[in-house]
Amino acid sequence: MNDPVIEASSGLRIAPFNVAYHGLEEQARAAKLDPAVNKWELVFDFSANSDAHFALVDPADFHTIKQAVPGFDDTEEQQLVFGLPARYGGQLSDARPESSAENDGMQKFDITNTTQDVAALKA
Repeated sequence: MNDPVIEASSGLRIAPFNVAYHGLEEQARAAKLDPAVNKWELVFDFSANSDAHFALVDPADFHTIKQAVPGFDDTEEQQLVFGLPARYGGQLSDARPESSAENDGMQKFDITNTTQDVAALKA
C-alpha cells in the first residue's frame, strides 16, 4: 500500500504486476492487498549516489503471463487481478498515482533524518 522502496540496487526493470493464475484474487484479499491501489511506478530510491538504479519497462516490451497452477482447475480463464495502465494494454488511467509522501498529513523525510528531526516535523 506504500510506495516501493529500493536501496543499493542496480539494473532493476520495473513494470506493473503482470501475472494471472487461479487463486490469485483470494491470495490478494487474504494479504489485504487492494488491487485498486497500485503504486508500482512510484519508486523511492534511498541509494546514496545519483546513478539511475532502475528503469520502467517500456510498454512495447511488456506482456502478461497467464500461468496454470498444478492442482487447480485450469478450465477457468486466469484473469489479471491487478489492473494495468492503458499504456501497458490495460483499462486504467495512465495518470501517475498519488504517492504516500504526497498524502495530506504526510511529511517527506529520508534515511538521514534523526528521531529528533521527525519529532520536530510532527510539532
